[in-house]
Amino acid sequence: MSGVRSQDRHEAEGGKRESARQIGGSMNDEPRMTIYEIRSTMSDILYASSEKGEVKSMNSDGDNKSLLKNKWMIFYLVLLFIVIAAGWFATGYLGDKAKEEILEYNDNIVSSHSDHLISEFKKVERGVKALSGSP
Repeated sequence: MSGVRSQDRHEAEGGKRESARQIGGSMNDEPRMTIYEIRSTMSDILYASSEKGEVKSMNSDGDNKSLLKNKWMIFYLVLLFIVIAAGWFATGYLGDKAKEEILEYNDNIVSSHSDHLISEFKKVERGVKALSGSP
Protein backbone atom coordinates (compact mmCIF):
# COMPACT_ATOMS: atom_id res chain seq x y z
CA MET A 1 0.00 0.00 0.00
CA SER A 2 1.25 3.40 -0.77
CA GLY A 3 1.43 6.15 1.83
CA VAL A 4 -1.15 8.24 -0.05
CA ARG A 5 -4.74 7.78 1.08
CA SER A 6 -7.32 6.68 -1.48
CA GLN A 7 -9.26 9.94 -1.18
CA ASP A 8 -6.14 12.04 -1.67
CA ARG A 9 -5.11 9.97 -4.70
CA HIS A 10 -8.58 10.31 -6.21
CA GLU A 11 -8.64 14.07 -5.69
CA ALA A 12 -5.13 14.30 -7.18
CA GLU A 13 -6.43 12.54 -10.30
CA GLY A 14 -8.99 15.31 -10.77
CA GLY A 15 -12.07 13.52 -9.46
CA LYS A 16 -14.57 15.22 -7.22
CA ARG A 17 -15.91 13.84 -3.95
CA GLU A 18 -19.59 12.92 -4.01
CA SER A 19 -21.78 13.85 -1.08
CA ALA A 20 -23.47 11.29 1.12
CA ARG A 21 -26.80 12.15 -0.53
CA GLN A 22 -25.44 11.14 -3.95
CA ILE A 23 -24.28 7.76 -2.62
CA GLY A 24 -27.68 6.98 -1.17
CA GLY A 25 -27.54 8.24 2.39
CA SER A 26 -29.13 11.30 3.90
CA MET A 27 -27.32 14.43 4.95
CA ASN A 28 -27.97 13.53 8.61
CA ASP A 29 -25.97 10.33 8.26
CA GLU A 30 -22.24 10.25 8.50
CA PRO A 31 -20.66 10.71 5.07
CA ARG A 32 -20.07 7.41 3.31
CA MET A 33 -17.21 6.38 1.08
CA THR A 34 -17.53 7.29 -2.56
CA ILE A 35 -17.43 4.67 -5.26
CA TYR A 36 -13.96 5.82 -6.26
CA GLU A 37 -12.72 5.42 -2.68
CA ILE A 38 -14.18 1.92 -2.49
CA ARG A 39 -12.56 0.93 -5.80
CA SER A 40 -9.17 2.27 -4.84
CA THR A 41 -9.36 0.67 -1.37
CA MET A 42 -10.21 -2.68 -2.93
CA SER A 43 -7.36 -2.37 -5.41
CA ASP A 44 -4.96 -1.46 -2.57
CA ILE A 45 -6.10 -4.52 -0.60
CA LEU A 46 -5.71 -6.82 -3.59
CA TYR A 47 -2.30 -5.34 -4.42
CA ALA A 48 -1.09 -5.77 -0.82
CA SER A 49 -2.37 -9.32 -0.58
CA SER A 50 -0.81 -10.26 -3.93
CA GLU A 51 2.58 -9.09 -2.64
CA LYS A 52 2.22 -11.50 0.28
CA GLY A 53 1.12 -14.36 -1.99
CA GLU A 54 -2.36 -14.50 -0.50
CA VAL A 55 -4.37 -13.88 -3.64
CA LYS A 56 -7.74 -15.59 -3.44
CA SER A 57 -10.59 -15.75 -5.88
CA MET A 58 -13.65 -13.62 -5.20
CA ASN A 59 -17.21 -14.74 -5.68
CA SER A 60 -20.12 -12.45 -6.53
CA ASP A 61 -20.80 -11.73 -2.85
CA GLY A 62 -17.28 -10.38 -2.38
CA ASP A 63 -16.27 -13.12 0.04
CA ASN A 64 -12.76 -14.47 -0.32
CA LYS A 65 -12.71 -18.20 -1.07
CA SER A 66 -9.59 -20.16 -1.65
CA LEU A 67 -9.45 -22.95 -4.16
CA LEU A 68 -8.56 -25.37 -1.37
CA LYS A 69 -11.72 -24.44 0.55
CA ASN A 70 -13.82 -25.13 -2.54
CA LYS A 71 -12.14 -28.53 -2.96
CA TRP A 72 -12.99 -29.43 0.64
CA MET A 73 -16.59 -28.31 0.09
CA ILE A 74 -16.85 -30.54 -2.99
CA PHE A 75 -15.27 -33.40 -1.04
CA TYR A 76 -17.79 -32.97 1.79
CA LEU A 77 -20.70 -32.88 -0.65
CA VAL A 78 -19.51 -36.05 -2.39
CA LEU A 79 -19.00 -37.72 0.99
CA LEU A 80 -22.50 -36.67 2.05
CA PHE A 81 -23.93 -38.13 -1.16
CA ILE A 82 -22.08 -41.41 -0.56
CA VAL A 83 -23.35 -41.63 3.02
CA ILE A 84 -26.93 -40.91 1.93
CA ALA A 85 -26.74 -43.53 -0.85
CA ALA A 86 -25.23 -46.13 1.50
CA GLY A 87 -27.90 -45.39 4.09
CA TRP A 88 -30.61 -45.73 1.47
CA PHE A 89 -29.35 -49.16 0.33
CA ALA A 90 -28.68 -50.37 3.89
CA THR A 91 -32.20 -49.38 4.94
CA GLY A 92 -33.68 -51.23 1.95
CA TYR A 93 -31.59 -54.33 2.66
CA LEU A 94 -32.40 -54.40 6.37
CA GLY A 95 -36.09 -53.77 5.65
CA ASP A 96 -36.20 -56.72 3.23
CA LYS A 97 -34.35 -58.91 5.73
CA ALA A 98 -36.81 -58.00 8.51
CA LYS A 99 -39.74 -58.67 6.17
CA GLU A 100 -38.38 -62.16 5.38
CA GLU A 101 -37.87 -62.93 9.09
CA ILE A 102 -41.39 -61.80 9.96
CA LEU A 103 -42.91 -63.87 7.15
CA GLU A 104 -40.88 -66.93 8.21
CA TYR A 105 -41.90 -66.47 11.87
CA ASN A 106 -45.57 -66.12 10.89
CA ASP A 107 -45.35 -69.23 8.70
CA ASN A 108 -43.94 -71.16 11.67
CA ILE A 109 -46.70 -69.90 13.96
CA VAL A 110 -49.43 -70.74 11.42
CA SER A 111 -47.88 -74.17 10.90
CA SER A 112 -47.79 -74.75 14.66
CA HIS A 113 -51.45 -73.77 15.06
CA SER A 114 -52.44 -75.89 12.09
CA ASP A 115 -50.63 -78.95 13.58
CA HIS A 116 -52.37 -78.36 16.92
CA LEU A 117 -55.82 -78.11 15.24
CA ILE A 118 -55.17 -81.25 13.17
CA SER A 119 -54.20 -83.20 16.30
CA GLU A 120 -57.33 -81.94 18.10
CA PHE A 121 -59.53 -82.99 15.15
CA LYS A 122 -57.88 -86.43 15.20
CA LYS A 123 -58.65 -86.78 18.93
CA VAL A 124 -62.26 -85.80 18.35
CA GLU A 125 -62.49 -88.20 15.40
CA ARG A 126 -61.08 -91.08 17.50
CA GLY A 127 -63.55 -90.23 20.26
CA VAL A 128 -66.45 -90.21 17.79
CA LYS A 129 -65.34 -93.61 16.38
CA ALA A 130 -65.05 -95.03 19.88
CA LEU A 131 -68.52 -93.82 20.82
CA SER A 132 -70.07 -94.95 17.53
CA GLY A 133 -68.89 -98.54 18.01
CA SER A 134 -70.60 -99.03 21.34
CA PRO A 135 -74.40 -99.57 21.61
